[in-house]
Amino acid sequence: MDDPKANAIIFRRTTVQIKGLGGVFDTARGMYMQLPDRLKPKMSDHALEAKFPTGFKLKWSHMEREVDKFNHQGLQYTFIGFDEGTQ
Repeated sequence: MDDPKANAIIFRRTTVQIKGLGGVFDTARGMYMQLPDRLKPKMSDHALEAKFPTGFKLKWSHMEREVDKFNHQGLQYTFIGFDEGTQ
């Protein structure tokens, strides 16, 4: 997270699961807002992103249908995570 060129994406099956109360984005917001002001990211509900003061970006996205994989073709992520990979 110290590298301003680094970025990460976390996938969940549906956007509803990401944005819902207690979902991964909601939980992250609660955790990040406890950070000292100099470390707090700017959170975007619309873009489902957190932009940290260091320049590091974290994004949440869905992978509901198999064709959704093409939305990420050619993009370069430093880290790719899956919430509830069993789905």
